[in-house]
Amino acid sequence: MGSTNTITVASPTYYFQQTATVPVLVAVVQLPPPPPIPAPVPQYGDATWMKVYKTELAREVALVELVEGNAVVPQGATQVETDWQLMQPSPPADGKRRQRGKLVNQGSPKSNSRAVVRRYETYAYTGTYDPITHEAVCADGTCSAPLEGELGELISAQMAAVNIAIPSLTIAKVGGGSVSSSDRIISCGSKCTSPYALGTVVTLTAKADSKSTFGGWTGGCTGASTSCNMTINSVKFRC
Repeated sequence: MGSTNTITVASPTYYFQQTATVPVLVAVVQLPPPPPIPAPVPQYGDATWMKVYKTELAREVALVELVEGNAVVPQGATQVETDWQLMQPSPPADGKRRQRGKLVNQGSPKSNSRAVVRRYETYAYTGTYDPITHEAVCADGTCSAPLEGELGELISAQMAAVNIAIPSLTIAKVGGGSVSSSDRIISCGSKCTSPYALGTVVTLTAKADSKSTFGGWTGGCTGASTSCNMTINSVKFRC
């Protein structure tokens, strides 16, 4: 190769992808295209291995906490979200060339989560390259994990976090009995909180046990009827 491409430190972009009920938080790491190199065949950039750790917290995190060694930063074996991913700046897609320039991590945060923290580790790729296109050619043929001789030194460790507020419904029950939703998501006793999309209409029904009587609703529902229709119109809705 005539020149060496600059390694890009992982910097994810976060956005919510709305589903029918539970919002999905998506984190995308997008590598830039490789610098133009005069060649008859479009060239790939230099490859790296990426490993991602993830944790969720029930509070917001501050920028000053995202430093090496801080307890909020995930780095344990049980916190691995992406074990290994080969990343490589790719020429523009034409239906023939492999695209390795994007890593997407997504999932629905827990209802009590207020922050998602990730640690992106980037390691040098020390395996074989195609002599014409400079595409990484792993020994296993899939590049699903580094084999002997393909994993180099740690290049960077980038901490990233997003503070979130998931719209949710929480039932605070006093006394015996249960509260359930018509969509069967809420069943309190056992499940008293759940995320919901803003604007969702939830029908709740209260049922007292044999030793209790229903005294009425407070919070998002009011009145003495055992049934209540409510619209999720705030980040944290309580009944």
